[in-house]
Amino acid sequence: MSQAVNIVEPLGITSHSGAQKYEVVSTWRQTTSIVATQPVLVKAFDDVLIIRRGTGTPKEVVSGKADVIIGLDEWGHVVNVEIEFAEYYFQDAETAREILKKAKW
Repeated sequence: MSQAVNIVEPLGITSHSGAQKYEVVSTWRQTTSIVATQPVLVKAFDDVLIIRRGTGTPKEVVSGKADVIIGLDEWGHVVNVEIEFAEYYFQDAETAREILKKAKW
C-alpha cells in the first residue's frame, strides 16, 4: 500500500530545480538488508510530510515539490520511503523546529 503526498513550497523562498532522490529504509525489525539502528517515523499533516529518523535536532531540513511513495507492510509498518524532489530548498533551523512542534509523534 502506498500513499502519495504533495509538498507545497512556501512563498518567498528561492527553490532549486533538478532531480534529487532520497530513500529511507525503516528498521522496525532486524533483517540482513537493513544496517541502520534507528526507526523511521512518518507524519503527514495539512500538505506537509515529515520523515524523521531517530531523535534529536535535524541536521538538515529539505522541503519542496516532490513525489513521495511510502511502502507499508500488512501490519502498517513503514518499510520504505522514497522521495524524488522536482524542486527543493533548505529550511533554517527555527522554521524546522516550528514544523516539528506541530507534528505529534
